[in-house]
Amino acid sequence: MNGQKPAARVLIVDGHALAYKMFHALPEMTSPAGAPTNAIFGFIKSLRRTLEELQPTHGAVVWDGGLSTERLALLPEYKAQRAPMPDSLRSQLSPIQQWVCLAGWKCIRQDATEADDIIGTLALEAERSGAEVLILSPDKDFMQIVSERVHLLRARGGGLERYTPGVVREKIGVAPEQIVDWLSLVGDASDHIEGVPGVGAKTAAKLLGEFGSLSALFERVECVQPERLRKLLETHKALLERNRELITLTRLPQWELSLERLAFRQTDRAAEEKFLGDWGLKSLQHKQQEPLFKQAELF
Repeated sequence: MNGQKPAARVLIVDGHALAYKMFHALPEMTSPAGAPTNAIFGFIKSLRRTLEELQPTHGAVVWDGGLSTERLALLPEYKAQRAPMPDSLRSQLSPIQQWVCLAGWKCIRQDATEADDIIGTLALEAERSGAEVLILSPDKDFMQIVSERVHLLRARGGGLERYTPGVVREKIGVAPEQIVDWLSLVGDASDHIEGVPGVGAKTAAKLLGEFGSLSALFERVECVQPERLRKLLETHKALLERNRELITLTRLPQWELSLERLAFRQTDRAAEEKFLGDWGLKSLQHKQQEPLFKQAELF
């Protein structure tokens, strides 16, 4: 952080990713009315624990509103291999979003817009405002915007692993600003994006270590050795250019929100308590009337 204390700590949560994780991690649970509640319970408990651990001053939970039409135009099969959301999880999303608002968070969703692009826009704008930004998501695409002030939090072994620029380089073998090119080379199976055949993670990292970027590589492609690899890259140049467009996060001006708009609101404690009671989540009800959000000393 260059010795400077951030003006704020912003926690941005990938809503669908956390809901999916809790849905699959917990056994079936039902409300007094018989509706499924395992994702609701897990989401609230997990987010409260994360709040206590990180003590952010600002926050947002962001939800997918559908696939990007621009990306689908480039690759009609984009994310097509993903299984449909189970109905018992889908029915829990609206209650989770209701709780997010009751708990004082900014809750964001836009039709035909991927959460990744909104999260990236929020993060970069908050960074520009001098904040420390923490992105809670398993998605490795966010490594492309990791910086001294923007860190990615990924679950590992019951805790959270923080990806700083140094950790990205240690884990992947390239710097954050090279992640888009690295993913373009190796592909991303989770998004149905095909990489260059025969080019794995280590080869991609080695190429970027030598040339710096894909554009610089193709300026000196005759220097690539062995010849088999050079021919592969030349053959798949169009695929690499397409992949870069697919993988690069899109900046959305309408979501360049000020820190003020991401500040936690006062929790509607009475409404939250009623919500938890109605859903049969009595173990999550507050035993004491302490404030949920409090001013924290940033670390």
